[in-house]
Amino acid sequence: MGSPRWQKIRRDITSQWARLLLVAVAIAAALIGAGTIVTSWALVERATDEGYRASNPAAITVRVRAGAAGVLEAVRAVPGVRDVQWRRTMS
Repeated sequence: MGSPRWQKIRRDITSQWARLLLVAVAIAAALIGAGTIVTSWALVERATDEGYRASNPAAITVRVRAGAAGVLEAVRAVPGVRDVQWRRTMS
């Protein structure tokens, strides 16, 4: 017939089939939910990174006094500089 362990497993499955089915459905739902969350997180992370990079983020910020003449043109003349702009900041 088999070992007592397999007999018990067989009896448990046949007598508690509804509970076994409920546990299987709960595990499947949990796996689907976790997979959905991980997939959504990966998509949001990628979209956020691509959006940030498309915005041409600043690689460096230089603070100068207001009215410093010629600073903008001097920075534009540096090789490798793509864009220079004034920004007003307040602290």
